[in-house]
Amino acid sequence: MNIYLDIDGVILTKQGDQMPYLQEFLSTIFDLFPTKVYWLTTHCKDGTTNWLFKHIDGKLDPINEKFIMRVKPTKWDTLKTEAIDFTKDFLWFDDNVLMVEQKILQYYKKFDSWVKVEDNLEEITGKLKNTYR
Repeated sequence: MNIYLDIDGVILTKQGDQMPYLQEFLSTIFDLFPTKVYWLTTHCKDGTTNWLFKHIDGKLDPINEKFIMRVKPTKWDTLKTEAIDFTKDFLWFDDNVLMVEQKILQYYKKFDSWVKVEDNLEEITGKLKNTYR
């Protein structure tokens, strides 16, 4: 299963701070899916992570920075869904998916693969552990 991660609203709060329970979330993601974690964020849409690392610099605990270094970049132009491999199961962690992207998820019958992130990651981490272990 592929994992797609947004930055703002998932890794960082809307205020730009580290999201509560981030370490537990990232640890669980990499325990369950160690080689299948990808960025799906406007800060990394060109296939490189240069801008992404500038955006998060100094905002994360060092242990979380180690996890972040393992996430693979994606490339897309207009819609984040362009980077999703719809031939594989996936979870997409994002706080705000555009309506057109939601329609694309519905078209592929993958709407439930979007995990809407709000406030913190504690509940989501618990569900991941209960579902995939």
